[in-house]
Amino acid sequence: MNIVEQLCDEILLIHHGQKVAYNTVANIKEQFANYKCVLVGINEVVNFEEDSRVERMEREGQTVTIHFQQDVHPLRFVRDLPDSLEWDEMHIDRKSLHDIFVSIAKEEG
Repeated sequence: MNIVEQLCDEILLIHHGQKVAYNTVANIKEQFANYKCVLVGINEVVNFEEDSRVERMEREGQTVTIHFQQDVHPLRFVRDLPDSLEWDEMHIDRKSLHDIFVSIAKEEG
């Protein structure tokens, strides 16, 4: 599915012979996948789940993944991060098409 994301403008997702989604990659991601922000290298413990824009947070070592609520744009959240918070890397993206398809298949299943 990663190659599909890179090569295709529009895609059709089929599950058990039934069309479950047809649109541009961007529109499918907007419809089925909220944004997430991965911060790598955070040393201090910050509870981002107290923020109403956060759906859930995962911490593994010095990596924190923040999953946002629907319709939350992560740049607004990033602007509100404390100036004292330090990190080495930041990635903002949405779930992959593969993960979206698996989620849809489980719901249909």
